[in-house]
Amino acid sequence: MKKLLLLFILSLLVVACGTAEDEDTSEPGNGQGDEVITDPVPEPDESDDPEEQAPEYEPIMREGTLIPIINVVMIEEQGQDYLTVTLEHTEEELSQEEQLMRALVASDQTGYQSFQELLEVTVEDSIATLVFSEEHMLASLASTESLHLNQMLTRLGAWYGIDELVFYVHDEPGIDYGQMGNIESLPLEIEHNRGYARLTESEADTDQAVYVPFYQLDQTITAESEFEDVIEAMTENQTDLFISAIPTDITIEDVSVEGEEAEISYRANNLASIEDFYQLIEGVVRDYEYRSIHLVNEAELTITTITIR
Repeated sequence: MKKLLLLFILSLLVVACGTAEDEDTSEPGNGQGDEVITDPVPEPDESDDPEEQAPEYEPIMREGTLIPIINVVMIEEQGQDYLTVTLEHTEEELSQEEQLMRALVASDQTGYQSFQELLEVTVEDSIATLVFSEEHMLASLASTESLHLNQMLTRLGAWYGIDELVFYVHDEPGIDYGQMGNIESLPLEIEHNRGYARLTESEADTDQAVYVPFYQLDQTITAESEFEDVIEAMTENQTDLFISAIPTDITIEDVSVEGEEAEISYRANNLASIEDFYQLIEGVVRDYEYRSIHLVNEAELTITTITIR
C-alpha cells in the first residue's frame, strides 16, 4: 500500500513538471513563438528638406523722398487739357515743408516763375502758409494761368494732405493773386485720386514717365475703389494715348493690404523698369494714406519697404 501511494505521488510530480515545460518559457523577442513588435521608423519630415523650406528674402529699406511735379498738357487730338504728374526721387530725407516747397517751385508754370520768390513754407495740420518776397508776380496772372495754377495747387494739396493755403508777403498777410485780387487764403477743393495711366511718349514728348490721374480718365475707378482693383487697372491700357502705368515688363503676382500697410509681389523682366515702378506705386500708396508699402521681388528674393513720409 505504501508503495502504491509513493508511486501515485511520483506520478503527480512527473505530470506537474511536464505541464510546466509545455508553458511558453521563451523571452520576448527571441524568435520562438511570440511576434516581435518594434517601433515604426519615422518617415523623414519633408519640411526638414532644405529644398522645401521657404526662401529667405533680403530686406531693403528705400531711402529718400519722392517729389511730384505737376504740369498741364494740351492733348491736341482731343482738344483738351490734362493735368499730369511726373515723379522725381531724391536721396535726401526732406521734411513735409521742404517737400512742398520743392514741388511748388518745380511745378511752377506761371509766365514770370513767381514761385522762385517763395521764401518759406510752413505746415500745421492741413494748412500750409506760403511766404513770398515782394518781387513775386502773381498779380499778373492771366485767366488761363490762374486756372492751371489752381489745378496744380489742388493736386499738390491732395498729395500732401493740405486743404487750405495762407499767403504772406514777408510778414504782411495777403497777396495779389491774378483776377481774384488780394487774398489772404485759398481753400483747396481736393479731388481724391486713385491710380494713374501713363501718357504715351509721343504725346509726352519725353522718355520720362508722365502720368495722368485716373480721376480724369477712368470712370470705373473712383475714390472708393480698392487698392487691389486700382493696381490691376494700372496694368491695362485705357486708350491709345493713355497706356498702362505699370511697365509691361513688370508682372504683378499678388496684392494685399493689412491695416495701414500694403504689399505687392511681382517679377521684373527688365530691372531698368523697377525705378519707375517704385515711384509710381509710392504715389498710389500716398493717395490711400497708407503708412508703408512692401514690394516683394520674387525673382531677386528681395523685399523693398517704402515708408510714406
